[in-house]
Amino acid sequence: MAGTKGKRQALSIGGGKILKTISIKHKYLDVLHKSMEHFERQFPTVGGLERVVIDKEGSESLQPMLIRVKERHDAIEAAFNQYEHNPLPLEFLTHSFGGDVIQVWQTITDTGRIFRVCIGTSIEREAALRAIAENARKGCVVDTLTFYVMRRLGIEDAVSAVCGAIGITESSVDVFRLRSEEIRSHFGNTFMTIFWRNGQYFRHEFTDEELRSALKEAENDLSWIKEHCEVLPAEGTRDLPSDLREFAKKVGRDFFDPILAADGAGRLLLCEDFTYRIIGGQSGLRTSWLQPVLMAARHENLITMAKFCEVVLNMIECRTQFISIDAQVLLMVVRDKTDEDGRKFAKVAETLGGPDADIGSIIRVAANFFGEIWREWDPALRHKAQTGKILECLMRGRGEIYPHISAALLKSVVSPGSGFRDYLLGWLRGHFFLPVK
Repeated sequence: MAGTKGKRQALSIGGGKILKTISIKHKYLDVLHKSMEHFERQFPTVGGLERVVIDKEGSESLQPMLIRVKERHDAIEAAFNQYEHNPLPLEFLTHSFGGDVIQVWQTITDTGRIFRVCIGTSIEREAALRAIAENARKGCVVDTLTFYVMRRLGIEDAVSAVCGAIGITESSVDVFRLRSEEIRSHFGNTFMTIFWRNGQYFRHEFTDEELRSALKEAENDLSWIKEHCEVLPAEGTRDLPSDLREFAKKVGRDFFDPILAADGAGRLLLCEDFTYRIIGGQSGLRTSWLQPVLMAARHENLITMAKFCEVVLNMIECRTQFISIDAQVLLMVVRDKTDEDGRKFAKVAETLGGPDADIGSIIRVAANFFGEIWREWDPALRHKAQTGKILECLMRGRGEIYPHISAALLKSVVSPGSGFRDYLLGWLRGHFFLPVK
């Protein structure tokens, strides 16, 4: 580079062509660019940046990237299918495909899959309620996802009132810090994602409003942690079993941080992820998920019935498996004037009668509900439709024991005259069941 007394100067090169120096790239930056150019070839097993050349010829230059998008979609679909049929911790998927457990959970709910929280038996709920009582408000430890769900449902006060001080690990806090930093990095730049869905590619470009909303959420979570949570060390009182130590080598040591923190502090492990909670229980911890905490809060009048029903409905919307409901929840939905087409009631009713559900428990719920609905000999037509929906959910897959279910309902439901009995027998005939004698 030429210049006179430090000033930028135009140069005349053969032929009289005038060139001007616009910028100078530092040699260190040049080395970086060259190393990035060959990164994938030198480190084929490490994820990194991928260069995409966009020319003026159209979208053909994007084809290699689009193929990768489709391949990634297929790999994630296969992993989610494995999750649906095998007891895998949700966190395990994050180590396979990047991102964080919150993003994985959001993908599950957005695509209509089931998020496995519990089996749904009364024995399981009673064990959780017993663990909560034995914990005696000594505090709890929440993992990243459970904290996020708790905050979105707005039940932090109920959790702390029932469980005591809420603890969280530094690795979980780091997830929220990283979410905040990532969002900030996109401000002032065009930020979009390309994904494959239903046989075609989609592009979503995030607006400044979306980024501001996401940043506000992440910052509020961090502020709440700072003001209300205790950040606990991930140090247990005992070593992990050998098989779990081997597992930790594959998914990372911080995978077990909430378990170790709960063990070291002698607190309840509060976790929405069924399989992760089972691992904690096998390690000798007292464990629960959020709904038993809410049930305890409702029993102690620490949360209103309206709030409880609101949270249960939100959990159902998020495709949580399984949600325990009672007659009061059903009746609250019945009285919801915004549910004119009955879709909300149908969603709630579908949570009854799962293959693993305790049949005695759901018969009691249904009987209590019918007792309220059939206070009149001939209730409104919509109440009869709601009765039919509940019967459908109870009988589905249980044709061989329908006489037992029907007899139990007839014995338990108190209604004037023979209105409920006549309806039940008519429903059984209409659905090709033989009526009970």
